[in-house]
Amino acid sequence: QLQQQQQQPQPQQLQAATIAAASAADDAQGEREPQDPAPEVVASSEASPLPAPPQQPPPPCLPPGWRAVWNEDHQAHYYWHVPTNHVTWEQPGGAEEEATARRRRAEEERLAAERQAAEARQEAERRAAEARQEAERRAAAEKERQEAERRAAERQAAEQRAAEQRAEEQRRAEEAENIRRRNLVVEAAHITGVDEEKCRVRLAAQGWDLEAAVKMLAAEQDLGRRRQQQQEQAAKVQQQEQCSQLQGDRICTRHWRPLPDVQNAIPLLQGERVQVSWTDGTCGGWAWGHTLEDPSRQGYFPQAILECARRAPRARAAGETCSVFERFEAPQEIGGYLSVAAGDAVQVLHPIDKPYVWAYAKRISAGGEFGQDGSPNLGWLPEAVLCDLDAHPAG
Repeated sequence: QLQQQQQQPQPQQLQAATIAAASAADDAQGEREPQDPAPEVVASSEASPLPAPPQQPPPPCLPPGWRAVWNEDHQAHYYWHVPTNHVTWEQPGGAEEEATARRRRAEEERLAAERQAAEARQEAERRAAEARQEAERRAAAEKERQEAERRAAERQAAEQRAAEQRAEEQRRAEEAENIRRRNLVVEAAHITGVDEEKCRVRLAAQGWDLEAAVKMLAAEQDLGRRRQQQQEQAAKVQQQEQCSQLQGDRICTRHWRPLPDVQNAIPLLQGERVQVSWTDGTCGGWAWGHTLEDPSRQGYFPQAILECARRAPRARAAGETCSVFERFEAPQEIGGYLSVAAGDAVQVLHPIDKPYVWAYAKRISAGGEFGQDGSPNLGWLPEAVLCDLDAHPAG
Protein backbone atom coordinates (compact mmCIF):
# COMPACT_ATOMS: atom_id res chain seq x y z
CA GLN A 1 0.00 0.00 0.00
CA LEU A 2 2.89 2.39 0.80
CA GLN A 3 4.38 1.73 -2.65
CA GLN A 4 1.04 2.48 -4.32
CA GLN A 5 0.75 5.74 -2.41
CA GLN A 6 4.29 6.69 -3.46
CA GLN A 7 3.51 5.96 -7.12
CA GLN A 8 0.32 8.01 -7.15
CA PRO A 9 0.75 11.74 -7.67
CA GLN A 10 -0.25 13.90 -4.77
CA PRO A 11 -3.48 15.82 -5.29
CA GLN A 12 -1.53 19.11 -5.18
CA GLN A 13 0.41 18.02 -8.29
CA LEU A 14 -2.86 17.78 -10.21
CA GLN A 15 -4.30 21.05 -8.93
CA ALA A 16 -2.97 23.25 -11.76
CA ALA A 17 -4.12 20.83 -14.46
CA THR A 18 -7.54 20.53 -12.82
CA ILE A 19 -8.04 24.32 -12.66
CA ALA A 20 -6.95 24.76 -16.29
CA ALA A 21 -9.26 21.98 -17.55
CA ALA A 22 -12.21 23.27 -15.52
CA SER A 23 -11.62 26.88 -16.67
CA ALA A 24 -11.48 25.80 -20.32
CA ALA A 25 -14.72 23.82 -19.90
CA ASP A 26 -16.46 26.74 -18.16
CA ASP A 27 -15.28 29.21 -20.88
CA ALA A 28 -16.62 26.92 -23.58
CA GLN A 29 -19.94 26.61 -21.77
CA GLY A 30 -20.20 30.36 -21.18
CA GLU A 31 -19.94 31.05 -24.95
CA ARG A 32 -23.03 28.98 -25.70
CA GLU A 33 -26.16 30.84 -26.68
CA PRO A 34 -29.34 30.07 -24.66
CA GLN A 35 -30.72 26.93 -26.20
CA ASP A 36 -34.10 25.61 -27.08
CA PRO A 37 -35.71 23.18 -24.62
CA ALA A 38 -34.01 20.35 -26.49
CA PRO A 39 -30.14 20.35 -26.11
CA GLU A 40 -27.92 20.57 -29.17
CA VAL A 41 -28.17 17.86 -31.76
CA VAL A 42 -25.36 15.36 -32.18
CA ALA A 43 -25.60 14.20 -35.76
CA SER A 44 -25.00 10.54 -36.36
CA SER A 45 -25.86 8.30 -39.28
CA GLU A 46 -28.26 5.52 -38.44
CA ALA A 47 -26.51 3.19 -40.85
CA SER A 48 -23.03 3.71 -39.39
CA PRO A 49 -21.76 1.19 -36.77
CA LEU A 50 -21.67 2.15 -33.12
CA PRO A 51 -18.42 3.81 -32.05
CA ALA A 52 -16.37 2.36 -29.22
CA PRO A 53 -17.77 3.08 -25.73
CA PRO A 54 -15.82 5.34 -23.35
CA GLN A 55 -12.84 3.74 -21.60
CA GLN A 56 -13.51 5.20 -18.17
CA PRO A 57 -16.46 4.51 -15.82
CA PRO A 58 -19.13 7.20 -15.31
CA PRO A 59 -18.31 9.75 -12.59
CA PRO A 60 -19.91 9.04 -9.17
CA CYS A 61 -22.52 11.25 -7.49
CA LEU A 62 -20.74 13.90 -5.37
CA PRO A 63 -21.77 16.49 -2.77
CA PRO A 64 -22.35 20.08 -3.97
CA GLY A 65 -19.18 21.92 -4.94
CA TRP A 66 -17.21 18.77 -5.93
CA ARG A 67 -16.21 17.67 -9.43
CA ALA A 68 -14.78 14.31 -10.59
CA VAL A 69 -11.79 14.61 -12.98
CA TRP A 70 -10.49 11.57 -14.94
CA ASN A 71 -6.74 10.82 -14.81
CA GLU A 72 -5.56 8.78 -17.83
CA ASP A 73 -2.21 7.80 -16.23
CA HIS A 74 -3.87 6.09 -13.24
CA GLN A 75 -7.18 5.22 -14.91
CA ALA A 76 -9.11 6.68 -11.98
CA HIS A 77 -11.06 9.77 -10.96
CA TYR A 78 -9.72 12.32 -8.50
CA TYR A 79 -11.95 14.95 -6.87
CA TRP A 80 -11.77 18.78 -6.99
CA HIS A 81 -13.57 20.95 -4.44
CA VAL A 82 -14.23 24.09 -6.53
CA PRO A 83 -14.89 26.61 -3.67
CA THR A 84 -11.62 25.78 -1.85
CA ASN A 85 -9.57 24.63 -4.89
CA HIS A 86 -8.73 21.42 -2.96
CA VAL A 87 -8.10 18.11 -4.80
CA THR A 88 -7.97 14.56 -3.37
CA TRP A 89 -7.99 10.93 -4.52
CA GLU A 90 -10.57 9.94 -1.89
CA GLN A 91 -14.23 10.28 -2.77
CA PRO A 92 -15.68 12.99 -0.49
CA GLY A 93 -18.52 12.24 1.97
CA GLY A 94 -21.05 14.44 3.75
CA ALA A 95 -20.40 16.67 6.76
CA GLU A 96 -23.41 15.19 8.50
CA GLU A 97 -21.78 11.74 8.54
CA GLU A 98 -18.59 13.16 10.07
CA ALA A 99 -20.54 15.01 12.75
CA THR A 100 -22.51 11.85 13.55
CA ALA A 101 -19.28 9.85 13.80
CA ARG A 102 -17.74 12.43 16.16
CA ARG A 103 -20.83 12.39 18.39
CA ARG A 104 -20.81 8.60 18.45
CA ARG A 105 -17.10 8.49 19.37
CA ALA A 106 -17.66 11.02 22.16
CA GLU A 107 -20.57 8.97 23.53
CA GLU A 108 -18.51 5.77 23.40
CA GLU A 109 -15.63 7.44 25.24
CA ARG A 110 -18.00 8.72 27.93
CA LEU A 111 -19.56 5.29 28.42
CA ALA A 112 -16.09 3.68 28.52
CA ALA A 113 -14.98 6.13 31.21
CA GLU A 114 -18.08 5.37 33.28
CA ARG A 115 -17.49 1.63 32.92
CA GLN A 116 -13.85 1.99 33.98
CA ALA A 117 -14.85 4.01 37.04
CA ALA A 118 -17.47 1.43 38.04
CA GLU A 119 -15.02 -1.42 37.52
CA ALA A 120 -12.40 0.40 39.62
CA ARG A 121 -14.91 0.81 42.48
CA GLN A 122 -15.91 -2.85 42.28
CA GLU A 123 -12.26 -3.91 42.25
CA ALA A 124 -11.48 -1.80 45.33
CA GLU A 125 -14.45 -3.27 47.23
CA ARG A 126 -13.48 -6.79 46.22
CA ARG A 127 -9.89 -6.29 47.36
CA ALA A 128 -11.04 -4.90 50.70
CA ALA A 129 -13.33 -7.92 51.26
CA GLU A 130 -10.53 -10.30 50.31
CA ALA A 131 -8.17 -8.54 52.70
CA ARG A 132 -10.63 -8.97 55.59
CA GLN A 133 -11.20 -12.63 54.76
CA GLU A 134 -7.46 -13.21 54.50
CA ALA A 135 -6.85 -11.64 57.89
CA GLU A 136 -9.51 -13.85 59.51
CA ARG A 137 -8.17 -16.97 57.82
CA ARG A 138 -4.61 -16.24 58.90
CA ALA A 139 -5.68 -15.75 62.49
CA ALA A 140 -7.44 -19.14 62.54
CA ALA A 141 -4.59 -20.85 60.72
CA GLU A 142 -2.06 -19.46 63.17
CA LYS A 143 -3.92 -21.07 66.05
CA GLU A 144 -4.02 -24.45 64.33
CA ARG A 145 -0.53 -24.27 62.89
CA GLN A 146 1.35 -24.58 66.16
CA GLU A 147 -0.68 -27.68 67.12
CA ALA A 148 -0.66 -29.47 63.74
CA GLU A 149 2.70 -28.38 62.31
CA ARG A 150 4.72 -31.37 63.39
CA ARG A 151 2.16 -34.01 62.46
CA ALA A 152 1.38 -32.40 59.09
CA ALA A 153 4.96 -31.85 57.98
CA GLU A 154 5.65 -35.45 56.99
CA ARG A 155 2.23 -35.93 55.47
CA GLN A 156 2.60 -32.79 53.39
CA ALA A 157 6.02 -33.86 52.17
CA ALA A 158 4.65 -37.21 51.02
CA GLU A 159 1.69 -35.64 49.32
CA GLN A 160 3.96 -33.14 47.63
CA ARG A 161 6.12 -35.87 46.21
CA ALA A 162 3.08 -37.77 44.96
CA ALA A 163 1.59 -34.63 43.43
CA GLU A 164 4.83 -33.80 41.64
CA GLN A 165 5.00 -37.31 40.26
CA ARG A 166 1.40 -37.16 39.00
CA ALA A 167 2.00 -33.71 37.46
CA GLU A 168 5.06 -34.92 35.63
CA GLU A 169 3.20 -37.94 34.26
CA GLN A 170 0.33 -35.75 33.15
CA ARG A 171 2.67 -33.26 31.48
CA ARG A 172 4.38 -36.02 29.52
CA ALA A 173 1.03 -37.47 28.44
CA GLU A 174 -0.25 -34.07 27.31
CA GLU A 175 2.97 -33.37 25.42
CA ALA A 176 2.72 -36.70 23.58
CA GLU A 177 -0.96 -36.06 22.77
CA ASN A 178 -0.19 -32.59 21.45
CA ILE A 179 2.53 -33.98 19.19
CA ARG A 180 0.14 -36.65 17.88
CA ARG A 181 -2.57 -34.09 17.18
CA ARG A 182 -0.12 -31.76 15.49
CA ASN A 183 0.98 -34.57 13.18
CA LEU A 184 -2.67 -35.34 12.38
CA VAL A 185 -3.31 -31.68 11.49
CA VAL A 186 -0.29 -31.54 9.16
CA GLU A 187 -1.27 -34.80 7.49
CA ALA A 188 -4.90 -33.70 6.99
CA ALA A 189 -3.75 -30.38 5.49
CA HIS A 190 -1.36 -32.23 3.15
CA ILE A 191 -4.09 -34.63 1.97
CA THR A 192 -6.88 -32.08 1.44
CA GLY A 193 -4.99 -28.86 0.72
CA VAL A 194 -7.07 -27.05 3.37
CA ASP A 195 -5.41 -24.65 5.83
CA GLU A 196 -4.23 -26.19 9.10
CA GLU A 197 -6.58 -24.20 11.34
CA LYS A 198 -9.65 -25.56 9.55
CA CYS A 199 -8.17 -29.07 9.65
CA ARG A 200 -7.64 -28.70 13.42
CA VAL A 201 -11.30 -27.71 13.92
CA ARG A 202 -12.60 -30.65 11.85
CA LEU A 203 -10.28 -33.14 13.60
CA ALA A 204 -11.44 -31.92 17.00
CA ALA A 205 -15.08 -32.27 15.89
CA GLN A 206 -14.41 -35.87 14.76
CA GLY A 207 -12.60 -36.87 17.95
CA TRP A 208 -9.21 -36.62 16.20
CA ASP A 209 -10.18 -39.35 13.75
CA LEU A 210 -8.07 -38.59 10.65
CA GLU A 211 -10.13 -40.62 8.17
CA ALA A 212 -13.45 -39.13 9.27
CA ALA A 213 -12.03 -35.59 9.27
CA VAL A 214 -10.55 -35.98 5.75
CA LYS A 215 -13.91 -37.22 4.43
CA MET A 216 -15.69 -34.25 6.01
CA LEU A 217 -13.19 -31.76 4.57
CA ALA A 218 -13.44 -33.32 1.09
CA ALA A 219 -17.24 -33.13 1.23
CA GLU A 220 -17.11 -29.50 2.33
CA GLN A 221 -14.71 -28.64 -0.51
CA ASP A 222 -16.98 -30.27 -3.06
CA LEU A 223 -20.02 -28.49 -1.63
CA GLY A 224 -18.19 -25.17 -1.63
CA ARG A 225 -17.20 -25.57 -5.29
CA ARG A 226 -20.77 -26.38 -6.28
CA ARG A 227 -22.11 -23.40 -4.34
CA GLN A 228 -19.56 -21.08 -5.91
CA GLN A 229 -20.47 -22.30 -9.39
CA GLN A 230 -24.17 -21.83 -8.65
CA GLN A 231 -23.58 -18.33 -7.28
CA GLU A 232 -21.47 -17.33 -10.27
CA GLN A 233 -24.11 -18.68 -12.65
CA ALA A 234 -26.91 -16.91 -10.77
CA ALA A 235 -24.97 -13.63 -10.74
CA LYS A 236 -24.33 -13.93 -14.46
CA VAL A 237 -28.00 -14.61 -15.20
CA GLN A 238 -29.10 -11.74 -12.96
CA GLN A 239 -26.67 -9.34 -14.61
CA GLN A 240 -27.89 -10.36 -18.05
CA GLU A 241 -31.51 -9.89 -16.98
CA GLN A 242 -30.82 -6.45 -15.51
CA CYS A 243 -29.00 -5.31 -18.61
CA SER A 244 -31.71 -6.63 -20.92
CA GLN A 245 -34.43 -4.99 -18.83
CA LEU A 246 -32.68 -1.61 -19.17
CA GLN A 247 -33.27 -1.47 -22.92
CA GLY A 248 -36.36 0.39 -24.11
CA ASP A 249 -38.03 3.66 -23.15
CA ARG A 250 -36.35 5.22 -20.09
CA ILE A 251 -36.32 8.60 -18.35
CA CYS A 252 -33.31 10.62 -17.14
CA THR A 253 -33.31 11.19 -13.35
CA ARG A 254 -30.79 14.07 -13.15
CA HIS A 255 -28.80 16.48 -15.28
CA TRP A 256 -25.73 14.85 -16.85
CA ARG A 257 -23.07 16.34 -19.08
CA PRO A 258 -20.08 14.32 -20.41
CA LEU A 259 -16.54 15.45 -19.81
CA PRO A 260 -14.76 17.02 -22.80
CA ASP A 261 -12.56 13.94 -23.36
CA VAL A 262 -15.53 11.52 -23.50
CA GLN A 263 -16.27 10.80 -27.14
CA ASN A 264 -19.70 10.14 -28.70
CA ALA A 265 -21.64 10.91 -25.51
CA ILE A 266 -24.70 13.18 -25.35
CA PRO A 267 -25.71 15.45 -22.45
CA LEU A 268 -29.10 14.79 -20.88
CA LEU A 269 -31.37 16.84 -18.62
CA GLN A 270 -33.60 15.60 -15.83
CA GLY A 271 -36.90 14.48 -17.29
CA GLU A 272 -35.66 13.78 -20.82
CA ARG A 273 -36.92 10.51 -22.28
CA VAL A 274 -34.53 8.25 -24.18
CA GLN A 275 -34.81 5.03 -26.15
CA VAL A 276 -32.03 2.62 -25.05
CA SER A 277 -30.91 0.29 -27.84
CA TRP A 278 -27.63 -1.09 -26.43
CA THR A 279 -25.80 -1.61 -23.12
CA ASP A 280 -22.22 -2.72 -22.46
CA GLY A 281 -23.40 -5.77 -20.50
CA THR A 282 -22.37 -4.45 -17.07
CA CYS A 283 -24.81 -3.00 -14.57
CA GLY A 284 -23.96 0.65 -13.94
CA GLY A 285 -21.94 0.91 -17.17
CA TRP A 286 -22.67 2.69 -20.44
CA ALA A 287 -25.78 2.63 -22.61
CA TRP A 288 -26.41 3.79 -26.19
CA GLY A 289 -29.61 5.31 -27.44
CA HIS A 290 -31.39 8.43 -28.68
CA THR A 291 -33.82 10.98 -27.24
CA LEU A 292 -37.49 10.49 -28.04
CA GLU A 293 -37.91 14.18 -28.80
CA ASP A 294 -35.12 14.13 -31.41
CA PRO A 295 -34.08 10.62 -32.63
CA SER A 296 -31.06 12.14 -34.41
CA ARG A 297 -29.59 13.00 -30.98
CA GLN A 298 -27.95 9.69 -30.18
CA GLY A 299 -24.88 8.67 -28.24
CA TYR A 300 -23.60 7.19 -24.98
CA PHE A 301 -24.86 7.99 -21.47
CA PRO A 302 -24.51 6.25 -18.06
CA GLN A 303 -27.02 3.59 -17.07
CA ALA A 304 -27.01 5.02 -13.52
CA ILE A 305 -28.98 8.13 -14.54
CA LEU A 306 -31.86 6.16 -16.10
CA GLU A 307 -34.99 4.64 -14.61
CA CYS A 308 -38.37 3.40 -15.77
CA ALA A 309 -40.98 6.11 -16.10
CA ARG A 310 -43.51 6.16 -13.23
CA ARG A 311 -46.32 6.73 -15.70
CA ALA A 312 -46.84 7.15 -19.41
CA PRO A 313 -46.39 10.72 -20.71
CA ARG A 314 -49.55 12.55 -21.62
CA ALA A 315 -50.69 15.66 -23.43
CA ARG A 316 -51.35 18.87 -21.51
CA ALA A 317 -53.69 21.54 -22.85
CA ALA A 318 -52.97 25.27 -22.74
CA GLY A 319 -54.37 26.78 -19.55
CA GLU A 320 -54.33 23.45 -17.67
CA THR A 321 -53.29 23.77 -14.02
CA CYS A 322 -51.02 21.02 -12.67
CA SER A 323 -49.27 20.14 -9.45
CA VAL A 324 -45.53 19.40 -9.13
CA PHE A 325 -44.67 16.15 -7.32
CA GLU A 326 -40.90 16.06 -7.97
CA ARG A 327 -38.23 18.76 -7.67
CA PHE A 328 -36.66 20.11 -10.88
CA GLU A 329 -33.83 22.66 -10.83
CA ALA A 330 -33.11 24.53 -14.03
CA PRO A 331 -29.63 23.88 -15.48
CA GLN A 332 -27.30 26.79 -14.85
CA GLU A 333 -25.56 26.59 -18.22
CA ILE A 334 -28.81 26.77 -20.27
CA GLY A 335 -31.46 29.49 -19.93
CA GLY A 336 -35.21 29.31 -20.38
CA TYR A 337 -36.01 26.60 -17.82
CA LEU A 338 -38.26 26.87 -14.76
CA SER A 339 -37.12 25.57 -11.35
CA VAL A 340 -39.94 23.99 -9.33
CA ALA A 341 -40.28 22.11 -6.06
CA ALA A 342 -42.75 19.49 -4.90
CA GLY A 343 -46.01 21.16 -3.98
CA ASP A 344 -45.73 24.03 -6.47
CA ALA A 345 -48.69 24.70 -8.78
CA VAL A 346 -48.07 25.64 -12.42
CA GLN A 347 -50.22 26.57 -15.43
CA VAL A 348 -49.40 25.17 -18.88
CA LEU A 349 -49.16 28.01 -21.41
CA HIS A 350 -48.85 26.02 -24.66
CA PRO A 351 -50.24 22.59 -25.64
CA ILE A 352 -47.74 19.75 -25.28
CA ASP A 353 -47.16 17.75 -28.47
CA LYS A 354 -45.82 14.22 -28.78
CA PRO A 355 -43.66 12.73 -27.40
CA TYR A 356 -44.82 14.89 -24.41
CA VAL A 357 -41.38 15.60 -22.93
CA TRP A 358 -41.33 19.34 -22.12
CA ALA A 359 -44.04 21.74 -20.93
CA TYR A 360 -43.87 25.53 -21.12
CA ALA A 361 -45.58 26.84 -17.98
CA LYS A 362 -45.64 29.53 -15.32
CA ARG A 363 -45.63 29.12 -11.55
CA ILE A 364 -48.90 30.28 -9.97
CA SER A 365 -48.17 29.23 -6.40
CA ALA A 366 -44.92 28.29 -4.62
CA GLY A 367 -44.94 25.64 -1.92
CA GLY A 368 -41.20 24.97 -1.92
CA GLU A 369 -37.81 26.65 -2.19
CA PHE A 370 -38.26 28.37 -5.57
CA GLY A 371 -40.35 31.39 -6.52
CA GLN A 372 -39.60 33.34 -3.35
CA ASP A 373 -35.90 33.89 -3.97
CA GLY A 374 -36.27 35.97 -7.12
CA SER A 375 -35.93 33.00 -9.54
CA PRO A 376 -37.94 33.17 -12.81
CA ASN A 377 -41.60 32.11 -12.68
CA LEU A 378 -41.83 31.21 -16.37
CA GLY A 379 -40.03 28.59 -18.46
CA TRP A 380 -39.71 24.98 -19.57
CA LEU A 381 -39.94 22.00 -17.22
CA PRO A 382 -40.28 18.21 -17.73
CA GLU A 383 -43.80 16.85 -18.18
CA ALA A 384 -42.66 13.87 -16.07
CA VAL A 385 -42.66 16.00 -12.86
CA LEU A 386 -46.28 17.13 -13.33
CA CYS A 387 -49.48 15.52 -12.12
CA ASP A 388 -53.09 16.54 -11.86
CA LEU A 389 -54.01 18.69 -8.87
CA ASP A 390 -54.42 16.58 -5.70
CA ALA A 391 -53.49 13.44 -7.63
CA HIS A 392 -50.73 10.87 -7.13
CA PRO A 393 -48.24 10.81 -10.03
CA ALA A 394 -48.91 7.11 -10.67
CA GLY A 395 -52.60 7.92 -11.14
